[in-house]
Amino acid sequence: MNQKSYLNKNKKSRGITLVALVVTIVVLLILAGITITMLFSDSGIITKAREAAEATNKAQSDTEQGIENLENKIGQSLAVKAVQGKLVSFAERYGKYTDKTSSEMVPVPGGYCVVNDGKNEKNTIASGLVISDLEGDTLDNEEIDGKRGNQFVWVPVPDANTIYEVKDGRNVGKLYEFGKYNNSNWETYETPQKIEYSETGRREPDVVTKTLSSETEIEGNDAITGNLDIITDLTDKTPEGFKKLLQSEFDSMIESVEKYGGFYIGRYETQGMSAVSDVQTVTPTVKKGETPSININWYYMYQESKNIGKDNDNVTSSMIWGCQWDRTLDWIAQTNPKEDKTTPNYELLTNSTDWGNYNDSKETTHGSLQNSGSNDKWQKNHIYDLAGNVREWTLESNGTNVRVNRGGEYDLSGSFAPACQRGGNDPIKNIIDFGSRSTLYINP
Repeated sequence: MNQKSYLNKNKKSRGITLVALVVTIVVLLILAGITITMLFSDSGIITKAREAAEATNKAQSDTEQGIENLENKIGQSLAVKAVQGKLVSFAERYGKYTDKTSSEMVPVPGGYCVVNDGKNEKNTIASGLVISDLEGDTLDNEEIDGKRGNQFVWVPVPDANTIYEVKDGRNVGKLYEFGKYNNSNWETYETPQKIEYSETGRREPDVVTKTLSSETEIEGNDAITGNLDIITDLTDKTPEGFKKLLQSEFDSMIESVEKYGGFYIGRYETQGMSAVSDVQTVTPTVKKGETPSININWYYMYQESKNIGKDNDNVTSSMIWGCQWDRTLDWIAQTNPKEDKTTPNYELLTNSTDWGNYNDSKETTHGSLQNSGSNDKWQKNHIYDLAGNVREWTLESNGTNVRVNRGGEYDLSGSFAPACQRGGNDPIKNIIDFGSRSTLYINP
């Protein structure tokens, strides 16, 4: 073979190899494209795998929720039926009570009964169901063998999101205003106005670590160990420790409200509290005809309110939260509508003259402190003295130094200090016209 022929043959060989390489690369690129599409497109393998994983997780979550719902339904079906005058056994977490005034079931905690009203049919779910820890107790809270029962009223909360929200990963109370103060009168809102949560404004749960002294703020209140020493189940005697305890208590209350659909509020102002070194020996009462506890600082009232339910593992008692007060007022306005029978009567909350103990009340006994439940006209939905008589401490905080009190006062007017009013003061102070109100919830 001559040199020219050899070179031509070699050139052809290289040409074929180059073409083959180009074809191979093109084929590989096509295959790579197909592979990438199969892997990463909306209908690709990875997307389908992710969707399958999400579907599996959702199915598992739905199954777990279904099991929980079934357990709750089974628990409700197994709960003993509560009847008037008969205590639900302490062995039962709760009994279920229904009547013809409502389609809802009210859970009655073990150790309590629906109070007996005979054939009057006044103690109904629609009117505010009253329970007691004394078997056979009546709506008049009469003595039985020398004893009176502690009475509470069921406040329904169909949607727990109306009383709490989540801020920065924790549960906080939803607070509302029902009117704004204008000169000497309250202007009624058509609907409650939500109070925006603020770290230095009205809020719960939280601590207040300052106090006012000669117009200068200094460390005080929840920053004083002596005040925190009053709280028997607080092991970390610091503001941070107290804040964690308040948060835990609030979370437990909300969990109960979500599970059972409401909470119980003291029918009467809390009585029998005292400023003593051994707060564990104090068991306050929620009974008719007794003098409300006053002139005791917030810390003793907070701690001793817990003692009402301390011997019953089915319930927890507490000083009332601000969101519970607001829910109670909203419920009262809704269930005592205006003349058209449909419009909530929020004017009841901004002028409480006709249903509270005030100095402008039309009653013959007014303008001075009265025993709880002393006048049947001073109640709504079976709850006495929310308007008038004494102002009532709550767990709500305001600013850096104030605990909030609610309701009116016996030596003021019903238009100036109605049921919706918010006041406040240093919790360490003993104030002659400040009392408290307790709530009760079934342990979740």
